[in-house]
Amino acid sequence: MNKKGFTLVELLGVIIILSILVLLVFPKITTSVKNSSNKTDDVVLKMIYSASDLYISSHEKNFPKKDGNKFEISLNDLVNENFISAPIKISDVDVTNSKCLEVTYDNGYTYQLIDC
Repeated sequence: MNKKGFTLVELLGVIIILSILVLLVFPKITTSVKNSSNKTDDVVLKMIYSASDLYISSHEKNFPKKDGNKFEISLNDLVNENFISAPIKISDVDVTNSKCLEVTYDNGYTYQLIDC
């Protein structure tokens, strides 16, 4: 008799092998996704910092300083003046209207993202 197809044991063997492969590969995939998300956030922050440098240099004379050597820039201001484009997402959250950047100048700029 010529029967075509797989036996139940063969199908279970294939399913078990595939399950083991998934268990071995899945943690590596999730780690890669988390690392890429962190790298994306770092790139977005560097873009915001560069845009704030340009914003300060073009508005320095009429820009209000806070505490003598601090500037506070709304991310929405950076978007409105076309220094960066919206939406600005950090960790997949749109922070365009809710965050400000505090820039301190002491022999170089330091940046801190704060709530507006």
